[in-house]
Amino acid sequence: MNFFRRWLPLIDGYLGLRSRLIGYQYSEISLAMLCNFCCGGDIYVYRAILTNEWDMTEEEVIHFYNQRGAKEKVFDQMDNDFGWHNLPKGLLRENTVFLLLTAMLRNFYRLLLMNDALRAFGVWCTTRMKAFTAKVVTVVARWTRGGRRDILTLYTGNNAYAALYAGYG
Repeated sequence: MNFFRRWLPLIDGYLGLRSRLIGYQYSEISLAMLCNFCCGGDIYVYRAILTNEWDMTEEEVIHFYNQRGAKEKVFDQMDNDFGWHNLPKGLLRENTVFLLLTAMLRNFYRLLLMNDALRAFGVWCTTRMKAFTAKVVTVVARWTRGGRRDILTLYTGNNAYAALYAGYG
């Protein structure tokens, strides 16, 4: 450490000093990183939430920030799964109807995902629409008529369909 401390003025002289408002200089950052590497440690990542809200406690700010992230995830799902990235019309009135209907569809979809019968298909509460469609909706099938009755033949390796369509076979 003492060997490296001799070079701190050289680093600050070359890079210059940081603002007086900041409590550490470039040389101190370099020394911390160098000590971390020499001791075999990792560089720590410090995260911060900047806010001008003075009335909230730290826990309330973190909770609010996490809620915001959850809402952004909902908008990502609406954008990618329910077509909000390609609005169908050019007028705001028609697009508003589309946005409201797809938001209601998302709520019904979330309710559908809570059904325990879908666990056999490999569908969970966090399953996105594309995976749901691939696991449940898209199945190669063929109706055939034999013995004066209709027979549904499913071409899938998932046995969950056998219980679902037992009455048709």
